[in-house]
Amino acid sequence: MGYGPDPEAVIDRVRPLAEAGAIAVLGNHDLAALKPSRDMNATAAEAIAWTRRHLSDQAKSFLGALPDR
Repeated sequence: MGYGPDPEAVIDRVRPLAEAGAIAVLGNHDLAALKPSRDMNATAAEAIAWTRRHLSDQAKSFLGALPDR
């Protein structure tokens, strides 16, 4: 679910591609990793909370800067 066991590594892999011009958009998991949502079941909420705790501020900034379309 989400980014898997190493969310920072996923963003470390995507960030250089996006900076080189690849299209990257803010998805529902990205948005949930940035701010809590009440629109998910308990299992998903727990997974997202874990992901949020394992992302650096730099990774969160990258996600927050992505366009939503």
